[in-house]
Amino acid sequence: MSWSSRFSWLLLPLLLSGEPAPVAAPGAGARVVGEWIWTRADARGFVELSRGTPSLVPAVHVATVQRDLVAHRALSPALVGERPVALVVRFDDSFHGAWDDGTALDVAPKLQTELRRVVDEARATGVTPTELQLDYDAPVRRLSEWSEVVQRVAPALDVPVWVTSIPAHLSDPRYGERLRGAVAGHILQLFDTGWPCSATNVARLASRLGRAGLPYRIGVGAFERRRQGRVTTDHGCWARAADRFDGASRGRFVFPASVAPAAVARLLKEDDS
Repeated sequence: MSWSSRFSWLLLPLLLSGEPAPVAAPGAGARVVGEWIWTRADARGFVELSRGTPSLVPAVHVATVQRDLVAHRALSPALVGERPVALVVRFDDSFHGAWDDGTALDVAPKLQTELRRVVDEARATGVTPTELQLDYDAPVRRLSEWSEVVQRVAPALDVPVWVTSIPAHLSDPRYGERLRGAVAGHILQLFDTGWPCSATNVARLASRLGRAGLPYRIGVGAFERRRQGRVTTDHGCWARAADRFDGASRGRFVFPASVAPAAVARLLKEDDS
C-alpha cells in the first residue's frame, strides 16, 4: 500500500483546519527555517505555527534505514498537507552493523535504490520534496565509509541532499573534504550530543565549522531530558549559543519532541537579512 492511498484521508482535516495558502519551495542556497516532524503531534504543532510563519519548512521523518539497508516507512509527508517538504531518512543505530556486513561499494547501490523509492513515494502523496536529509550519527571511525557512500549515492538522487552532523564529526580535519561536491551541506545537531555547553566548546565548534568549509545549518532542541526529576541535558544553553553560528549559516531546524508550539516558536530564527 502506498503512502498516497494509506494516508490521503489525513489531508482533509488538515486542509480544513485553516492551513495557509501553498508556499513556494525555497530557492537553492536560500536560508531555511524549519521544524523536524517526528510524530503526528509535531505535525499538528507545525500546522499551527505555519499560520504565523508561512515560510516555515516541515522536515518530515519519512523512513528509517536499519542494518538490512531497507528504508522502512515512518510518517507520511502528507501529514502537513500538499506543500514543499524536506524529507528525512533516519539511520537506526543498527545501521552501524552494515559496515561489518560489507564495504561502501556494497552498501551504496542498495541504499541508492531505497532512497530513490522514498523520494518517488513522497511525490506520489502530493507534496513537493525540496531536499533529502540523511540523519545518521555516524561513528567518527566510520566517517570514511559513510562519506564514500554519500559521495556515490547523493549525486544519483534528483533532490539536494543534506547530511546531519554532530560536534564530534567536525573533529575530523577532513570532514568537509570528504563530503564536498556531493551534498548541499550539513546540519549541525546541537542536542543530545554529549558535548557540555561551555564557552570553550562553542569557540572550538565555531573554529571547526570554518575549517570544514561546507555550507551548514544549525539544529537545536526545544526540549530537555530528565532523569529522576532532574534535567540531564543542556539543550537550552546550546540553543542560545547557536546564535553565534547563525550569521554564517544557511538557516536552522528545531526538533520539538512534541513540546508545545510556543516553545518551538521561541527558537525559530527568521531570515532578517
